[in-house]
Amino acid sequence: LTFPPLGRGPVIDRIDRQRLARTGEAERSGADGDSGLALPSCGYPLGGHQVRIVDDQGRELPDRRQGRIQFQGPSSSIGYLRNAEATAALFDGDWLNSGDLGYTVDGEIYITGRTKDLIIRGGRNIYPAELEDAVGDLDGVQKGNVAVFGSPNSATCTERLGGLAETQAPRKGDSGTASGP
Repeated sequence: LTFPPLGRGPVIDRIDRQRLARTGEAERSGADGDSGLALPSCGYPLGGHQVRIVDDQGRELPDRRQGRIQFQGPSSSIGYLRNAEATAALFDGDWLNSGDLGYTVDGEIYITGRTKDLIIRGGRNIYPAELEDAVGDLDGVQKGNVAVFGSPNSATCTERLGGLAETQAPRKGDSGTASGP
């Protein structure tokens, strides 16, 4: 749906990850060394396509406001085969829901995650990929083999946070016993 201008190098937008999680605002963050979230631009919509960012009520959002990515154009689907219910959920009028979350800056699209991947815990938005990266950096965990997910909790009307991580194979000479908390 989108592509950056030919010949241009990558454009990275560094935003305040806490503010995005709390308010949905993709506010620019400071220097490269801070805890900002670095997101690459996906470019501009291809010819014949329109892309917009909307809130949960379907209202179009201004630049730097995270919402659902919708599009129109020749790449649109007509829906799911023999599944009217799923097809109805796919469309918002003439707009197709991509299933992605993102924001725009001067017409360029930045993707922040998938709508189904977002975990809402205690009113906060949690992005599984960020937690998976952090857990993957822990000693003894196999980087790239971590899954973080939400599980509905009807008692609290929020989601439980769950995770699975593959540990690294013990080295020769290791006793195979775990230590620590």
